[in-house]
Amino acid sequence: MNIYSICAKGLGALTAGLVVYDAHKNGMIMGTMHSKSNLSSNMADEYVNAHNISKVSSVEMNAKKSWFRFVMDNNIKESIDATLGYVKGCWESFVSDLVPATLATGALLSKKNSVFGKVCGLGLVAYGVKYLIYDIMGVGKRKYLGGD
Repeated sequence: MNIYSICAKGLGALTAGLVVYDAHKNGMIMGTMHSKSNLSSNMADEYVNAHNISKVSSVEMNAKKSWFRFVMDNNIKESIDATLGYVKGCWESFVSDLVPATLATGALLSKKNSVFGKVCGLGLVAYGVKYLIYDIMGVGKRKYLGGD
């Protein structure tokens, strides 16, 4: 195995790890946002339902207040919403990182001295340089606060 193949596989492993890490973190953020958003939007509806009685009845009022406390204390729906948000966040992150993920997979799964693996490794280097210069350093991006 030559040095170029080793570098391509190492770069592929590093990129794959970064893509998966980013997807996991984005999934966690989206999961929390999704569950808290749904909880807050449902809270007002549940509160109004609990305090709106159809007839003057202490039984109905107590039952509705008990149901409201149960719904607000119940974390099953929040867990389901968090899981759905996590999956959505991971999926969106993988889709947005499709190019580096594909190049990393090609570099990792290619045979020992294949040209395809080396090309994928060079593609990862080119993508990384573009990402560094344009996305991180902001060279060539439009300046929103004025200036040339």
